[in-house]
Amino acid sequence: MGELRLTIGASLAGERLDRAVAIAGGIERAFAQQLVDDGGVLVDGRVEQRRSRRLRAGELLEATWPDPAAPPAPEGAPVVCYEDDDVAVIDKPAGLIVHRTHLRDVRPSVADWALERWPSLRALPGDPLRRGLVHRLDRGTSGLMVIALSAGAYESLRRAVHDHEVERRYRALVVGVPPQAARIEAPLGRDLRDLSRVAVVSGGRDARTQLRVVWHGPDTSLVELTLETGRTHQIRVHLSAIGHPIVGDEVYGVPYGGLERPFLHATALAFEHPTRPGRVEVTAELPEDLGELAARARTEAILRVDEGR
Repeated sequence: MGELRLTIGASLAGERLDRAVAIAGGIERAFAQQLVDDGGVLVDGRVEQRRSRRLRAGELLEATWPDPAAPPAPEGAPVVCYEDDDVAVIDKPAGLIVHRTHLRDVRPSVADWALERWPSLRALPGDPLRRGLVHRLDRGTSGLMVIALSAGAYESLRRAVHDHEVERRYRALVVGVPPQAARIEAPLGRDLRDLSRVAVVSGGRDARTQLRVVWHGPDTSLVELTLETGRTHQIRVHLSAIGHPIVGDEVYGVPYGGLERPFLHATALAFEHPTRPGRVEVTAELPEDLGELAARARTEAILRVDEGR
């Protein structure tokens, strides 16, 4: 159980309510906003649900929040590929979300699985729903993720991800035959026609992806992607934008019968160790469903005419 009881002093006087709860409670801003919205924050004994309400010196700020309830165990659990006292690298299965979005969300997640495996994560700073997480993968994307197991590693890895110092490589099966090697530079932002989607937009956030063709078959190619930036849905949108969408991607690409997620797998992860000299480098093979499809696609045409671009 998390708890906050604080008389507002000079350092927090004038702060927004949600930001003050985040600072004083040592939790993420988004989680603090959820607490305010849910009526879990009191000011001078009264529920206050205005996030932007400015606090005054001498007011009593109170909040409590439950530890996240453990959801059912996932059908396919992550596999630990590397582990030491400060950091772990896991291979996430497709279909598993990285973290829940609120306390009432009962979907299994990487974050909850990690708390069960490493209970000490509860002592780390940040949002209780994503302890130790420093980056994410889409629900439908499988592959490698790094998890910080200590406070020092958490802060160091967060900076490394923000500064694009963590090398992340993926493999995807795409429609057609792209250039043998290319660097995709296209700014990304929310699609104003559908805010759940991302699009290439003028004035969007800088986004860069390196592409290399591993092999091509009759109507598809296996490509390796290296992220220079890490925007939401970056690889999926960039490949769609150059006319070579991902097979199995029902949002930005080409649906494929029998494959219920995009053919996208995080195959390699490399970074400087956050607490001691040395470099961590981990690779992961394609999971069985993608490996079998790749073997077929290398020698056979797998797309129907109506599934083409």
